[in-house]
Amino acid sequence: MTATTAIAPPEPDLTAEQMLERARALTPVLRERQAATEAAGRILDDTQAALVEAGLYRALQPRRFGGYEFTLREFVAIMTEISRGCPSTGWSLTLTAGHPHLLSHWGEDAQAE
Repeated sequence: MTATTAIAPPEPDLTAEQMLERARALTPVLRERQAATEAAGRILDDTQAALVEAGLYRALQPRRFGGYEFTLREFVAIMTEISRGCPSTGWSLTLTAGHPHLLSHWGEDAQAE
């Protein structure tokens, strides 16, 4: 991928508020799975699939790379809601989905690579 190649996000009109609502909808499910998640020591496969389907890993990702490019404030609100359901899932998701913020400090060529 070159620095000029853009990838459209799967849902170009998705708003941070809509994603926050998706996170809120997952909260009860995450609470039910919390003990199993702790016992497994990882995010459960069904939970992982739900996080991906909700687009949560793309929250901070730049739009040109297929993400939603929400603000840090919006990202924190979304991740906080996930953490209300399951702190372990919230921590893992926040750490992983937050990587685009770290990468944003590098040049566009490095980001594309």
